[in-house]
Amino acid sequence: DSPFRYVQGATIRNLRVNGSINSDKKKFSSGLIGKIDGGDNLVENCQSSVVISSTIAGDATNAGIVAFVPKGNINLKNCRFDGSLLGGECHHNAGMIGFVDTGCKAVLDNCLFAPTEIATYPTVCKTFARYKEEGLVTVNNCFYTRQYGELEVDAKKCLVISTAEDWKKVQEIVSNA
Repeated sequence: DSPFRYVQGATIRNLRVNGSINSDKKKFSSGLIGKIDGGDNLVENCQSSVVISSTIAGDATNAGIVAFVPKGNINLKNCRFDGSLLGGECHHNAGMIGFVDTGCKAVLDNCLFAPTEIATYPTVCKTFARYKEEGLVTVNNCFYTRQYGELEVDAKKCLVISTAEDWKKVQEIVSNA
């Protein structure tokens, strides 16, 4: 579920989307585009303040702007997500683009991921975009107010400790080592 379910060779500019999307056991929900279905696509100067709620227990592939890129390319320029990603049992999501498949490209320029709330399971979630293989996603001059999923530095997982829950995770890791 998304305002634009499928796009192909589209240009979307200067759009602000508000409201909520309640996805009942459906994958690929986003604040703007559900699926890129081919061609070169541009989303510029757009903002999604959508609350995305999912009842999926597992891989949801939800995202703030674009859920799924199985064909074609997407360029997000000067875009912002400041909505919410909800669904306590869903995972495999991303802040801006849910998943970029092999043979596709995604470029994010001057974007901001500033969620109001994240209440999903963090497994295999990414702050900006998930992808099938290295080199499919380019991130230029993008920022976030909150990390989504695991932090990676030089392909090594890191844990940012900012809450008591984070300290519990560290204790579990150390005790299981």
